[in-house]
This record gives sequence, structure tokens and C-alpha cells, in this order.
Amino acid sequence: MNKRIIDIVGKFDVLALTFITLLLYANGIFNDFVEYDDYIFFHENEAFLEGTLEAFVSFIKKPFQGHYQPVTWLCFFVVKKLFGLNAMAFKMMSIVAHLTCGILVLRILKKLLSNSLTSFMLSVLFIVAPLHSEAVLQASGFGTLLSAMLGLISFHFFLKFERKNHRSQIALSALFYILAVLAKSSMVLLPLLFVVRFQWPQKAIFPSQNRIVLQAVFLTLVSCFAVLTYLSVNSFDAVNNTLMTEMSALKRLALIPVLLLYYPFKLIIPIHFSTPYFIPFQNNTAVFVLMSIVALMIICIFTYAFLKSKKPWHKGIIFYIVMMLPLIQIIPFGDNPINDRYGYFSILGILMAIGIAIEYTQQIRYPKFLVLAVSCLILFSMYQTAHRISAWQNSITLYEDCRSKWPNHPYPYYALAVIQTNNSENTKALKYFKKAKELGIKNATSLYYESLNHIALENYKSAAL
Repeated sequence: MNKRIIDIVGKFDVLALTFITLLLYANGIFNDFVEYDDYIFFHENEAFLEGTLEAFVSFIKKPFQGHYQPVTWLCFFVVKKLFGLNAMAFKMMSIVAHLTCGILVLRILKKLLSNSLTSFMLSVLFIVAPLHSEAVLQASGFGTLLSAMLGLISFHFFLKFERKNHRSQIALSALFYILAVLAKSSMVLLPLLFVVRFQWPQKAIFPSQNRIVLQAVFLTLVSCFAVLTYLSVNSFDAVNNTLMTEMSALKRLALIPVLLLYYPFKLIIPIHFSTPYFIPFQNNTAVFVLMSIVALMIICIFTYAFLKSKKPWHKGIIFYIVMMLPLIQIIPFGDNPINDRYGYFSILGILMAIGIAIEYTQQIRYPKFLVLAVSCLILFSMYQTAHRISAWQNSITLYEDCRSKWPNHPYPYYALAVIQTNNSENTKALKYFKKAKELGIKNATSLYYESLNHIALENYKSAAL
């Protein structure tokens, strides 16, 4: 690739990244809150609706929905104080956070890679990936974006510390790590990456004694926040109903290799496939086992390649696996795994691996066909993300889209029934409840909502049944 073009890209990369982000997510600014955590976080949260200082302090004193994230709630309270419960304000905050993360990813990749065009194209892929749109489009997912942003800043300062060995850099790295964990606990294992990097000989620019002290400090931070995270998760009564705890031991075991490949697969093959669309697989053990066998075979192939290769591209994989540990539940805390937004930060490791592999296999040169291939992937990702933005306009459009993808699964019908009940569209709600019941959903909650609709329509005899 012409060196002049690479130099031009290097000068205007941040501007171009900003333009692409705003162009792609412009329509998303006008999307409404969705009945997918947003209502639990905002509309049904009395302490948040109250909006007082005492109400905010309550989020400092105890976790909410199993997550202790006072820094995120501080941002929510500030936005509500300035703009009210305005969906547009919350969406704009998420888009700005996503853009900031994209710029930080660009800066980090430019430190780790020698080719500015490689860094730019991978950063664009990070911005436009449908995998990340869930965190941006769901207002309550802002905690994921904020935690990732603070975690990226922490990693950025750590990389600066490696090069300059200034104590202020490592202090700032630790500070932003603490803020990242207080924004969302999914960042709790980040310092393990720093400990791993201390072991790489080419980065050991400081005395071994100092290295041991710093490792001890970071491991202590991880231990303290791991305990806090564990206590927060286990304080949430509903945690016993999460996806992982509902699974059999066989499904839990089968899910681990599947999850390790789920996010890279979604990045490279950006199919329209997010959390609500994955739920039909929960009840199919055979599918899980088959997916697990295929995923395990792929992981074995990659492991063999690591052992044979002398190139450092596996370091990105180490980054990815460490940040995935809470999701695959090897560590006894973390988020539900099948959520696109929870792979938001860890996918940086995959980008690092791809970038390093490209540079070594192509001798830091970009053949035209490679630029074309990456460009096509970016364009297809933008198309898929634009489609998802359209689907996430509001709660009804989201689950109608799910219903079109899975017409024989009860979950989309049940979700639509609950939404229509809250909208006082009782006839429509009963129609969806009937379909959900035919497809297998019949529990106390569904019967309760169904009775509410019958009462609203004055069908008291049906409500009694």
C-alpha cells in the first residue's frame, strides 16, 4: 500500500472514526427506551425516579440487580437531572462513550502495531461491529461502555508506563481501573493482563524487584474487587434464575468453548444475532453439545498453532481469554454470558491478535485484496448494525424482529404480551399470551399478567380461571 496513503490515514484517523460513528448511529439517537432492562433501571426504579442525593447514596450503599456500579449511576443521575428521563439524552451519552472507546482502541492499537492503516481499519471494525450495537442502543447498557472506556484508559496508561517507567503512569492506571470496576464489575480481572505483561522479556524495562511489588499490588486490587463483585452478585435474589444457573452441568460445560468462539465469530461474521435471538438454544442440549464439540476442535487447532508459532499474535488471545473468564463462569462471578454487550471490552484482544497476525504474515504491507476484504467486512458490519438500530427503535419493534426470526419460540410472544399489557393494549396482549402458552410458556408470572388483561376487559370469569 502506498506509504503516502498510510500517512494521510494516520493524520485524519480520529476525525474519520468520529464521522463514521456519528453517521452510523445518527438514527439511533431517536430510539426509545426498550423493555429489556431499560424499564427496570429507569421507569420502575423508584430511587432513580426520585432523583435526590439520598437516592443516589442508596446506590453507593448497596448493589442494584446484582451489580455494584456507583460511577455508572452517578452518570445516570446527572443526565436525568439535566435532561429528565429523556431517551435521546441517554442514547447520546452512550454514542459518545462508544466513540471515545473507539478512539482509545485506535490509540492502543497504534502503540502495539507498527502500521497505522492496520490500527485504523481494526478500530473502524470495533466501532461498526453489530456485536457492540447492543451496548450502545440499550440505555441501561451504558455501564458496559463506561467501564470499557475507563478500562481502556487504564490499559493506555499502563502501556505508557511500560515505555517511560514513570510512577505517575502506573498510579493513573490503577486509579482508572478502580473507576472502571465501580462502573461495572466485568472489568475486575483487567490487572491480570498487567501481571501477564510483566512476564514478557521484551517489556521488562524495570528492575525485577519493582516488577514483583507491582504484581503484588495489582493482584491485591483484583482480589479485593473480586470479593466485592462476588458479594454483589450473590446479594441479588434473581441471580438464581439466570441463564447459567438454570442450565444442567452438561450444558454449562458445553457452553464454555462455545462462548470463547462466540464473540470472535460474531466480529468476523457479523450475522444479526443478539441476546434475545439466542434464547431458543437454551432448551436444546443436543445443539449445545454439537456446538461445543465443533468449538473445542477449533480451540485445539488454535492451541497447536500457538505452540508452533513464534509470533506474538497469541498475546491478543491471552488478553481475550482473561477478560472472558467471568463470562464463561470459570470464575464464580460475572454477567450472564449470552449478551453481546458483555464481550465489548474483551474483543480488543481479538483485534490485537488479528492486527499482529496481519503485520507478520504480510511483512507490514497491505496487498490490495486484503484492504478490499477488510473494507467489505466493515461495510457488511455497518449494514447489519444499521438494521439492528432500526430493530431497536422501541420495545415492540425489537421483539417483533425476534418473532420474525424465531416464529416457533414462545419468548418473543411472551415479551410482546408483557409490553402490550403495560401499554394497556389488552386484546393484543391476550393474543400474544395465547400464542406463548401454545408454544410452552405457562408460569405464575404469565398467568398473573394474563389475568390483568382479562380484568381490564371486564372478563372476570376468564380472569378467575
